[in-house]
Amino acid sequence: MKEQCFICGSVVEDVSGICPVCGAVLGRSTQVNPADMNMGGTTGQPNNAMNGGQAVYQNPNMGFNTGAYNYQNPNMTLQPNGKKKVVFSILSIVFAVIGVLTVCFPVVSLIFCVASIVFGIIALVKKQIKVPAVLGIVFSGIAGMISVVMLCLNLIMMATVGTDVKGIFQQSFDVLEEGCIELTNVVLEVPIGTGADYLILYADGRYSTSGDSGTYRCVSYADETAQFYIKNQTMFAMMQGYEMKNLTAIELTSNSGGTSYYCFVVPETYVPGDTIYYVDGTGDNYTSYNLRTATTIPLSDFSY
Repeated sequence: MKEQCFICGSVVEDVSGICPVCGAVLGRSTQVNPADMNMGGTTGQPNNAMNGGQAVYQNPNMGFNTGAYNYQNPNMTLQPNGKKKVVFSILSIVFAVIGVLTVCFPVVSLIFCVASIVFGIIALVKKQIKVPAVLGIVFSGIAGMISVVMLCLNLIMMATVGTDVKGIFQQSFDVLEEGCIELTNVVLEVPIGTGADYLILYADGRYSTSGDSGTYRCVSYADETAQFYIKNQTMFAMMQGYEMKNLTAIELTSNSGGTSYYCFVVPETYVPGDTIYYVDGTGDNYTSYNLRTATTIPLSDFSY
């Protein structure tokens, strides 16, 4: 039996009760006689409206298809009015961006990354907009891996040098900005083997020992020339709970042409006459390093 669809006005065979043109339900359409199929309009029907030679039947009591049925693909359900929800997709990408921006704080970053992945999966399951959800999952996955690496590094460094990656950067910045504590116009009793020797540091940059003399300068780990020679001593000092800026290396350039380094741990409250510590040890085996007491004497109070 042929019927006319009340939505699109097409005259079709009522086989399945669904209009093959627009997918509307034909059960509430107006039945059309074959004699009226080719007429420019239809008469005798209430509330009709002519449109391009086809009769459009209007009935305020008729129901309308919300679009939940797709005639061409009955297995696919369409959202009402063709709109998709985006809440979880947007949350996924927003949390992923926050996770990327907070990788320097690995615990915080991991929380946002996990939340982003969860929201992204929910968005995909609910068939929300895919692009933000997929990007959120990808970005949060990358940021999450970086955060895990950062967290592991922080734990290792806390166990060895007593500070995390952020603390290392802060100490490096402090050394670049403030330098080390200067040792000058003072006499240091430097432990050598089982004995000791006096290292006299003059205010004009000269030094002398019992058997040598030359010039000196105080350097820190930030000094590119000294870095190679004092990196192990700096690491050892940090393992003892001191900061980079607490290590003062004295570079001695002998009049005979040789260069040597003495490394001292100097408290921030140091004044000439205080006790400081000499970093004794060589090589990369930090277990063989130790701190030995080094007495400081104001140059004005020193006499052989």
